[in-house]
Amino acid sequence: MKNTLKKLLPAFILLACLDAKAQTNVRDYKKIDAYVRSLGSLESMSMGTINNVVSNKFTDKMDKLRAIYYWITNNITYDVKAARTNSNAKNTPAEVLQTRKATGLGFASLFQDMCSSADIRCLTVDGFVKYNTQQIGEKDQEINHSWAVVQLGQSPEEWYYVDPAFGSGYLSADMKEFTKSYTDAYFFTDKTTFNLQHFPDNQAWKLGSAPKCPYYRT
Repeated sequence: MKNTLKKLLPAFILLACLDAKAQTNVRDYKKIDAYVRSLGSLESMSMGTINNVVSNKFTDKMDKLRAIYYWITNNITYDVKAARTNSNAKNTPAEVLQTRKATGLGFASLFQDMCSSADIRCLTVDGFVKYNTQQIGEKDQEINHSWAVVQLGQSPEEWYYVDPAFGSGYLSADMKEFTKSYTDAYFFTDKTTFNLQHFPDNQAWKLGSAPKCPYYRT
């Protein structure tokens, strides 16, 4: 029984730590989502044109951010092969738009680029995440994910987390298959919740605070 508990407890802790449903600044984005959905994939358009079509319709920064997030998560897919080998080749915004696939870095870089074009300050953060229970206890030796931080005001409290890669779907436990499944859970995620799953390489980009999550690098 004791050995069984030792095996089950880490898995339970990991699942608790990966719950990213709590959000800050929750608003009704149904109209924005519907508009962006109506645009489709915009396959033949350049970066500048896509950004104009997606976000310029809106004046409020939060609405612009939501439009950008919704378009990227629904039109870019996760590059499973590159993720397994921890490769970040072909992850510039232009390359991502051409191939329509990316690792976390590509998702975050495209998000940052589109935000910058919309006059919103956004930065890409590199760090570490755990994808499945088998990785519990493993040391983080290489950066394996990237996400974004967005600034909407001058105070430290007005920086927010966005992870468009995780918002676009999820990986299988063996990291061999990606299921496209949009979620807004990673749009302005509650900072304490986000910090249980994401660990920035540069601690300056750990927004807010969070209790230590067992078995994870801090």
